[in-house]
Amino acid sequence: MNRKTNLLVVDGSRTTMRHIDSIFGGYCQIHLARTGIEAMDVVEIKPIDIIIMNRNLPDMDGFDLLEKWHKERLTDDISVVIAGDERNKQQEVEALQKGAADYISMPFVSEILKLRVDHLVELHYYRKELESEIKKQKKKVSDLSFQAMITIAHTIDLKDRYGEGHSLRVALYSREIARRLGWTVEELENLYNVALLHDIGKIAIEDSILNKMGTLTEQEYESVKRHTKVGADIVKNTTFIPGIKEGISYHHERYDGKGYPRRIAGEDIPLTARILCVADSFDAMTSKRCYKKAFPIEVAREKLLQDAGRQFDPDLVYKFVECLDNGSITLVKAEETVDNLKEML
Repeated sequence: MNRKTNLLVVDGSRTTMRHIDSIFGGYCQIHLARTGIEAMDVVEIKPIDIIIMNRNLPDMDGFDLLEKWHKERLTDDISVVIAGDERNKQQEVEALQKGAADYISMPFVSEILKLRVDHLVELHYYRKELESEIKKQKKKVSDLSFQAMITIAHTIDLKDRYGEGHSLRVALYSREIARRLGWTVEELENLYNVALLHDIGKIAIEDSILNKMGTLTEQEYESVKRHTKVGADIVKNTTFIPGIKEGISYHHERYDGKGYPRRIAGEDIPLTARILCVADSFDAMTSKRCYKKAFPIEVAREKLLQDAGRQFDPDLVYKFVECLDNGSITLVKAEETVDNLKEML
């Protein structure tokens, strides 16, 4: 072994402890515990790599402690060697079944113990290096996927001459609402990705309609409404972003059931879509469009509150307004969003 390894010895015998220390003390950081209780404390606070534990401890059965650690996943990254009776082969089988990495008979032979522990340490560090490399590769894939989605979102927004940065702003606002709901980091990341692509169906809408200066005709409005169905069709086979189809399909549904495409209401609308509806509408109100000027943030805030329970889920509106009032959500200007996009790309 050429690395400093944290080795915990759990044994009620001071003689055994001294013996093991004489074998490994030169190249391992030795930690000692005479009882199971002491061992539990050490495992919780020290970065242990290897444990050599006597099956027979003064205060408990070593197998019970091994099973507890295994069930609580406290030893997922620790190799446990059980020291037990050499005449009891069933004990060796039981130790391995309960999660031990190896079994050594007592009284042990120093050379055998040293070789076995050396092999476990090498395997331990090989696994760590492999896990680290896997994490690096996963991050590379994740970064590439995120950049691809940013590029798609940017392309979608550019179809609307006034929409640049819209998808990213909706993603930022949506994430803050969900954060207030106590969502996990993974859930927040998924929602962010859904929000980036929520308008992907606009790819199929004619630019002349999206950028029309005046009021849309009924036929033109029906064409615009198609973007939810088109978007859902585009991502229907996408499985790596949970909730993406629902978010895209229903982000224009209204809480009172007067939205589109299905006119569903209340909590029948998926939560992701209800969040997107609030964030999307706020950005639409506070951004300049070909048919209107940008509303001041105070006006947009009041409009959200006025439509709570009608267009919007009231609980989400109140949480969004709280975020506006406490500064956790701030108005992101279009030019700031474009700069952020350039940095991400």
